[in-house]
Amino acid sequence: MDNLRSKEYARHLPEGSQFVVMYLPSDACLIAALDSDKHLLEYAFDKQITLATPTILFALLKTVATGWQQYLIDENAKKILAHGQELSQRLAKFAAHFGGIGKGLKTAVDRYNDAAGSFENRLLPEARRFQELRGSSEPLPDITPVDSQPGSWTRPPPRGCGCRRS
Repeated sequence: MDNLRSKEYARHLPEGSQFVVMYLPSDACLIAALDSDKHLLEYAFDKQITLATPTILFALLKTVATGWQQYLIDENAKKILAHGQELSQRLAKFAAHFGGIGKGLKTAVDRYNDAAGSFENRLLPEARRFQELRGSSEPLPDITPVDSQPGSWTRPPPRGCGCRRS
């Protein structure tokens, strides 16, 4: 154990690595060592060394694998959260642009209809009087108002939420 401790493996590992594993080839070896020195296990812990037989090593490796799996799940969850937040911000920005387009369309339709009304009520009567004076029967252009406006809509509930669509 002293020889293993002198190699200082833990200093080459990332912070948080608190012990080095000393592999013993069988449970019988560990039992015999503990029978000959009752303080061996405590000495190993003081030196930050974990004694591992095949059974203990297998359990230790399963624990490490589970820890890594949980770490990867946590990292993936962080990435999903970051992408979700980015998507939310982009959707908000897009919705603002889209709302601006709707307002612009409404304004354009209103202005078009104002102009069509002015044409119908102010220009055409005078143009007809002028035609009568000239004796012309040529048809005057016809401008019809636009009767559609950008509508509002309600977003359907997300699929699978158990909500009923009306």
